[in-house]
Amino acid sequence: MQHDDRRGVAEPLEWSGTSFLMTVRVRSRSGRAADAFFLQRGMTELHLDNWPKAIDLLTDGLSSLPESYKRDRAWYGSCLAKAHAEAGDVAAAVQVSLPIVADAVELNRHAAKELLTIARDLNRKQAPEAVTLSEALMACSSVSE
Repeated sequence: MQHDDRRGVAEPLEWSGTSFLMTVRVRSRSGRAADAFFLQRGMTELHLDNWPKAIDLLTDGLSSLPESYKRDRAWYGSCLAKAHAEAGDVAAAVQVSLPIVADAVELNRHAAKELLTIARDLNRKQAPEAVTLSEALMACSSVSE
């Protein structure tokens, strides 16, 4: 059973005995199928403190979001940065954060707050990369005011 529409393709995953379990697949620009629920599943793993799984799911989900979805990319990117920071990969946290700082500050106050929290936590851990993230946040904040 398949249904094509502008949002994607609904496909049965498995028969549960009483109904089909469904998922929605969307096509990225590269043409590969991307699970539309990677981001939501990644957020679940983030809340469960399962950092490696959250990193994998959020990374996959972000890769399927169009570049024009700046507000969403800022939010999920800040969550991915949090997962990296909590997993102890400070360099990856900052690397993920820097490209989204401007959009987070301008378009998504929740993402900006998450990035500020990450910068504060990295500062407490005396991570040298915290300075780079803090400076980027301050620069974007002063421009947006």
